[in-house]
Amino acid sequence: MRKRDIHVLYCFGGNKNFGDDYILDCWIRFASVAAPDKKIVVNSPVGWMLPFYADNPNVVFNNFLGGIVSAAIAPLKKDGRELGIVDYIAAGRAAAETIMRDHGVWRDFLGRVSGFQICGGGYLNNLFKGAYATASAMAHLARALGVPAYATGLGLLPLDEGIPELDDFFAMFEIVEVRDKESFAYLEQNAPSARSRFGLDDTFLMDVRAAQQPRRMPALYLNIQSDMNLRPLHKDILARLEPVVKRDRDSFSEIRYLCFFSPSDDVFLAELRKLYPCVSVYPSDLLFQQGLPFAPGDVCISSRFHCHLLASRSGAKGLYITGKKGYYDIKHASVTNVGSRWKSFSDDDLSAGWWDALEAPAVDESTNRATKQALGAAILAGTRVS
Repeated sequence: MRKRDIHVLYCFGGNKNFGDDYILDCWIRFASVAAPDKKIVVNSPVGWMLPFYADNPNVVFNNFLGGIVSAAIAPLKKDGRELGIVDYIAAGRAAAETIMRDHGVWRDFLGRVSGFQICGGGYLNNLFKGAYATASAMAHLARALGVPAYATGLGLLPLDEGIPELDDFFAMFEIVEVRDKESFAYLEQNAPSARSRFGLDDTFLMDVRAAQQPRRMPALYLNIQSDMNLRPLHKDILARLEPVVKRDRDSFSEIRYLCFFSPSDDVFLAELRKLYPCVSVYPSDLLFQQGLPFAPGDVCISSRFHCHLLASRSGAKGLYITGKKGYYDIKHASVTNVGSRWKSFSDDDLSAGWWDALEAPAVDESTNRATKQALGAAILAGTRVS
């Protein structure tokens, strides 16, 4: 009997958005320890990440569903209408059927697959509807092959209600783990057949990868994106920030700017440099290669979810900035709910002493990591998850 030793992952990792890349890296690093004999096939276009796993023969990057899913979507676009989630789910089913009809081409590979997994991130929602096509293809392949499909660490909102097909779609997964209460409530209401679980972001699989650094004074970190309705807020953010930085300049050693996703984060950086030409910049590539530079006592002001999460897990105090409502407000709330203790930048008065008044995070690293790793080990073993 052929050994089922392949686990297939799908996520948004590989697009140089640090949070998505970091999620994928966590699963790869965890698998190398928890399931060293398992071959991990990443069904995502992640060319830039290849060199980091060149010495690991058990990691394969192969976007094998990309072309087949695209071919299944193409006929649906011929009438020029905007495709909805139901269309993409149907396209995924058609792609899976194509693969199963051509089973001879795929026989060796499919015969070794022990499970399919949709990894964490906020992409299965109204904002990125096309992702449902690949997720659907994997779920339908799993059903046809008689192996489990899993979904972990997802943020599902914003997502329309009253789509019956979503109940059938989510019911195909052995587990649908979501990282925020709103997504869990959505599943309970709109997909009651799903084996849903309120859980944690996938980065809790591993300790935060920290960069080596010397003993130093606290630093002020900034990370402000321009997408998700944040570009119009840049002027006001800088206007509030400038007098605070001037007044409290003795509280921190330097200003450090984090680029989690350069096309968006570089916009605010260009404006910031007009005020502070000497700001230190940490691009996503450097953060990915060398680890995160946060330390207890640092203060971070960020609009990004994974910057908020990873900085607070590293002990940094902070303020979050909310972008698109129904998306980023839910993201940030999920981090404060696990103990970040960050406040809203727009709500805090930033009066004298604000730096010292910020509370240190109280994230339960040990319990959260143990919970996530138990789930991860069961998934990689291809077993039923209770």
